[in-house]
Amino acid sequence: MKINGLKMWLILFILTLCLQNVNIITFSNFSLKLCHIVSLVFIFYLKGNYTMRFPSMKIMVFYFIIFFVSLLSYKSFGMGSLLFNYIFGFYILLILFNLKYELSKDEFYDILQKVSWIVLIIVILNAILNYQTIIRFLRNPYGHPEYNFIFAGGPNLEATWTSMLGIFSGKTNKKYIFVFLTAILSALLASRVGIIINILVLLYFLIQEKNGLKKILTFCIVILILFLLAIKTNIFSYILSRFSQTGYDSGSMGRKRMWSLFWPTLKQHPFGVGIGNSIKALERYSNLTFYENNLHNLIMQMFIELGVLGGLYYIYLIFAYFIECIKHKELSPYSMFLGIYIIIGTLQFRGGDSLFFVILGIYLIIDHNYKNKKRIIERTGE
Repeated sequence: MKINGLKMWLILFILTLCLQNVNIITFSNFSLKLCHIVSLVFIFYLKGNYTMRFPSMKIMVFYFIIFFVSLLSYKSFGMGSLLFNYIFGFYILLILFNLKYELSKDEFYDILQKVSWIVLIIVILNAILNYQTIIRFLRNPYGHPEYNFIFAGGPNLEATWTSMLGIFSGKTNKKYIFVFLTAILSALLASRVGIIINILVLLYFLIQEKNGLKKILTFCIVILILFLLAIKTNIFSYILSRFSQTGYDSGSMGRKRMWSLFWPTLKQHPFGVGIGNSIKALERYSNLTFYENNLHNLIMQMFIELGVLGGLYYIYLIFAYFIECIKHKELSPYSMFLGIYIIIGTLQFRGGDSLFFVILGIYLIIDHNYKNKKRIIERTGE
């Protein structure tokens, strides 16, 4: 009964992490959200008087760099609001690492599966309620349709997070329905990244199937036929044009303008400007005004915010993660989610994302339990 209660609260907590635009109170640059309040419940599920477990030394070093650089640059750049996101992310890791009741890999998956479907339903219902805005956009498409989204960050993030959650949508054919619905959502929101993620998730599902390579080949042929049909009949012409105009549309041009300032800004601030202050640093160097709140490239952002050493350490963490996956031939839904986040992080994401920390925490717990079990087997010979 206690395990079931914990699972219920985890479902509610992760769900509130997705309802990112639900603010309770706003203080300057920081907003107290529903997820912050719900997260306090988990204090009752911690191990009480047991020794507190912390994340791995690699993560602790990364946090030390974040706080050290942010403290040194505080006088010049102030405290970026993104620092609170990383603090909350660390709190999430502590919660997951110190839960009083152990959850299995399958139980975690069951929790995330329920969350993914609930989120999809909410996002679709929200789109239906704003159907007039979407119809107006489709009649005269430009950029993206704009309305009040579930996820913070606009239509691209709405499509991105919903599509990524599809990795946990189930182990039966229902998962293909999920991908189909998120692909339609991505198309309606004109999200190139969302469509790319849908393709990656679908390929992941096909690889897990029997005769996966044959199914992937069939999938590629179908995509090619649909692509040719779309060109011939002018169907989804705007969506296709979004891809063909990559690098020349306003969104891409804005990214290119920021990225072009990466090296000179880094040379000016080789020791970093503090977490969340990358745009401020670009504006000071160039005397330009940017409307984005992040660099749309986490690697570049880490270099500018944490300095050369911090950026190199971030790259080290990425390589260490992928090497670990290859070493253990790991391709679980958790590692796939983290891998997509890292890849798509070169195009968007602000960093300090709560959902990322949830999946990272679960991945580290499962990996820790797997290594412990392996050591026991090697020691006992059973």
